[in-house]
Amino acid sequence: MPVMARVPGAVRDPASNSTAASTSFVPAAAPALWTAAYGLVLGVVHLFFLSSFMMVAALPLYIAKAPRWEIGLVVGVPFIASMVLRPFTGRMVDRSGRRIFLVIGGAGCAITLALHAVSTDIWFLTVLRLFFGAAQAFITTAIMAALADVLPVRRRGEGMGWYGVVYTSTNLYGPGLGLWLATTFGYTVLFGFSAVLNVGCVVLAILLVETGLRRSAGRAPAKLFSRSALLPMVTFLAVTIPAGAITAFLALVEKQRHAGDPGVFFILFGITLVVGRIGGGWLADRISRPAAIVPGLVLTGIAMLALSASSTAWAFYLVALVYGLGFALCHTGATILTMDRAPESERGAAMATLVVAWDIGTVLGAFVLGFLADAAGYGQVFLLVGLIPLIQAGVFIALVRGQRAGRVAA
Repeated sequence: MPVMARVPGAVRDPASNSTAASTSFVPAAAPALWTAAYGLVLGVVHLFFLSSFMMVAALPLYIAKAPRWEIGLVVGVPFIASMVLRPFTGRMVDRSGRRIFLVIGGAGCAITLALHAVSTDIWFLTVLRLFFGAAQAFITTAIMAALADVLPVRRRGEGMGWYGVVYTSTNLYGPGLGLWLATTFGYTVLFGFSAVLNVGCVVLAILLVETGLRRSAGRAPAKLFSRSALLPMVTFLAVTIPAGAITAFLALVEKQRHAGDPGVFFILFGITLVVGRIGGGWLADRISRPAAIVPGLVLTGIAMLALSASSTAWAFYLVALVYGLGFALCHTGATILTMDRAPESERGAAMATLVVAWDIGTVLGAFVLGFLADAAGYGQVFLLVGLIPLIQAGVFIALVRGQRAGRVAA
């Protein structure tokens, strides 16, 4: 039974569709969203992802003279480390809390990013970025688990919408800022500034009061994988594979085709990411989680198919808008769906299971597809990654309908 508050005046009764004059009873105010813990987590989100997105356009150009598969290796190898470690980070975050791994992950990212300036040797960078990927696995799992802790159930869509604004704003200006720092002041300044941002993550994490419930020694051990998150993870994977291809090859596609400015592409992408995350949260809260996920898959697929054939600047920029909207809708819906399905005792494992889609998608999209790019060209890469989300949209609809039918039959 919800708590009711007495409010004077005419109030519409949603149950009876009538209006009662004078004193009426209405539901109490929604639970608080903007807490200190939520604000600190959002601060970590912004600083960490800004440091990451500053690398998106600049890093491939840092090693542009290398073969394409080597570029894909350097871009994608952190996600191999993350993919291997991710299940263990979920278990550790469930067992020991979120705060300690926000600190460890932020410190590890700061150190490894600063060391990027030492050499452009491919194998040095590959080893270094393996360590960066390990640190990244800890901080991103802890971030998502902390968000699941601090967001009230009734306002998860709204909370993830604002998370999207904070996160996506880094995509809006991060790649351009990274390119500007690299071209104006050099890559040493770029990597140093990125490291400082992660030091800021450490400071904010120290200020955060622990949000998770630590497991007692007598309870069952925390899980490595969460079965509750498998459907959202596979669905999210269908848009992270295109994201991996974009990260590794977009700047090089532009140089080959002279179809537009990658910095402008990511600005437009970021604008529609903001809109899509707010809209995705609204759709997920007001209608359903699939109402955000399915359109996101379809729009992402359409954008990648268009990119495979685009040769003009206006088409290049239109792809950015459609892709940003599609990615935001799918990511927001899949994240909220994961939070809904996960038991409280395995939130860390559930969010790690979801986020592993980032790792797998980037490895496939950046590294594995690098060989296809060498053999057949960029157009075939984006044609392939455009078909994946369209196929997954059909699979997701069929699975959701099957689950609903099973519940009705039961």
